Amino acid sequence: MGVKAGELQRTKAQVKDLTEKVWALRLKGRTYHEIGAELGISHTYAANLTKSRFAECPVEEINHARQVELERLDKMTARLWDDIEKSKKSPIVHFETVLKIADRRAKYLGLDAPSKLTLQRQIDVDSLASWSDEELLGLQKAMDKLTLKEAAGMPEGQDGVD
Repeated sequence: MGVKAGELQRTKAQVKDLTEKVWALRLKGRTYHEIGAELGISHTYAANLTKSRFAECPVEEINHARQVELERLDKMTARLWDDIEKSKKSPIVHFETVLKIADRRAKYLGLDAPSKLTLQRQIDVDSLASWSDEELLGLQKAMDKLTLKEAAGMPEGQDGVD
């Protein structure tokens, strides 16, 4: 489906208003096809407006959108399991879909993200005098990235409170 009439002729204010409408419908769980049909735009344009709105979101809104998507995946999984239990046919096709949903869930939750690798180096304070400016700047940048717990050498899960 191509560009619908009028999609290229909107003002910035109209696009902004339309983007907010698309965003609100998406957060309610509507598909891009449903949004497009309701607002008289193509599903591709609805998806593009959502992507542009998502790029401008504060963290709280992104977390909310992620939660909405996870709930949508939960509903899909529940329906599939109901179908699997009721069906007398081979559930292989359903399992493939369930695995795809599980994979998507893992991506939303960052479960497939690479593990954090921590490198440690003992530094003798007296030896810092022999370091170059580049080495000292590198150390400063690395230390700036540390959290307070990491800097204190505390293992994850500990909060330092007894």
